[in-house]
Amino acid sequence: MRMTRCCALRWNATSRSSARLSARRSGVPQTADRITDEQRIIAFRNRLIHVYATVSHALVWDIVQTNLLRLRDEVAALLSEAAEEKG
Repeated sequence: MRMTRCCALRWNATSRSSARLSARRSGVPQTADRITDEQRIIAFRNRLIHVYATVSHALVWDIVQTNLLRLRDEVAALLSEAAEEKG
């Protein structure tokens, strides 16, 4: 199955979000705990990075369609709260 430009852009966004979440997980556990399925996100990010050849496009597309908007909203809320705390 060939990835469309739209799917490729979403794929990249998913990878970037997952990498950021993984990096933040080690420093601020209480924040990461507010992300739905954060352990599954980190595990999937690791799979994408290390064994990407085994990841089906259909699986990635399903994750994008069912989970990416929720993750975006949760991260946006956390960033908004962090900005308010800084002043």
